[in-house]
Amino acid sequence: MPTPVVNRLPRAWYDAPLPSFHTTSADTILGALTRASGDHAVEPAQTQAWLAEIALLKSWLAPYREGSVFLEFTIPRMGRRIDAVLLLGELVVVIEFKVGERHGEHGALAQILEDSPHTASFGQRDGSGASWN
Repeated sequence: MPTPVVNRLPRAWYDAPLPSFHTTSADTILGALTRASGDHAVEPAQTQAWLAEIALLKSWLAPYREGSVFLEFTIPRMGRRIDAVLLLGELVVVIEFKVGERHGEHGALAQILEDSPHTASFGQRDGSGASWN
């Protein structure tokens, strides 16, 4: 008897191993994010924020050759997204960007502290090399 196919929603609007992320243009990544947004309207401010985030991540991650990048990572059962999740070896890095902000807000810190435990579902390898349950 054949194994049934289970369709899973993608956990992130964009995900890639670091070598692919390094060589993919910001416009291509932006296009993937925009397409994945589905019925959500993408305002010009969001487009500019994504481009700034991509530029920062490309700069910060330039020294790294192994790992994965997940942008707009969906937290299962919570209906929220984390701006970026990075897998670097055994390290899971959760980043919530506040583009244009000059000072960290208490609300932004609270959001990171609330969302970070939900990355505990990372733990098993799937076929893409990404690690999650």
